[in-house]
Amino acid sequence: MADHNRGIYSPIADSRPAALDIARRRWSIDGPPRLVAVAGMDLDSTNLLLSLLFGSIGMGMVMYSRKAGKLAPAAAGVMLMVFPYFIGSVALMVVIGLMLTAVPFIFRDF
Repeated sequence: MADHNRGIYSPIADSRPAALDIARRRWSIDGPPRLVAVAGMDLDSTNLLLSLLFGSIGMGMVMYSRKAGKLAPAAAGVMLMVFPYFIGSVALMVVIGLMLTAVPFIFRDF
């Protein structure tokens, strides 16, 4: 009576999301499978931590700009929160992030 043990096709059992199949990729000799976003950004730990760092700095700049009523920290803060989504290179992310972090210090009067 237990037809599920005989290998009979069941649409309910085979209707799991494709994400589960992707998550079950086997490990290779090189290590765990690497996740790649739709846009092509490599989701390794360095990119994720830099995105978190620059996003946090950007959030602090936006909060400061609302309190101080200045435009330069607000613009730099929003750009710091958004740009990591579009930059895949770690070196380029560090350079752009440091330049955007310096904007409020360069343009203090705005």
